[in-house]
Amino acid sequence: MDSAAVEIAERRCTELLDHTSNYMESHNTIGLLRAELGRYDDAIVSYRKALAIKPRAAIVYLHLSAAQARKGETSEAENSILRAVEFADPDVSQVTIAKAYVILGESYTTTKDNERARAAFEEALRF
Repeated sequence: MDSAAVEIAERRCTELLDHTSNYMESHNTIGLLRAELGRYDDAIVSYRKALAIKPRAAIVYLHLSAAQARKGETSEAENSILRAVEFADPDVSQVTIAKAYVILGESYTTTKDNERARAAFEEALRF
């Protein structure tokens, strides 16, 4: 994705929605844009705003887990995935859950925690 276009989209969404929106989807979208830009701390803030509005939004927990894993916050990421799975949201595909476990596994690989990486990859295969 063109990072300049993502930067513009993130800036416009933030200007229009971040401080006034009571829609979970708005904050989730801003979080996705921020994560795409590598701004994981900002993405996490947006995802938490989304969850404050809709606490059982499984997809937001999966997006949150990806940002946490990419920051190296592996235990937080794993907890976020478990929360998403716990809600058993029929709108969240099994593939999306598997991708979250792959990102977690990659994060564990980066930290040389091969046992946990393997466990995360095996969970991905379950889905």
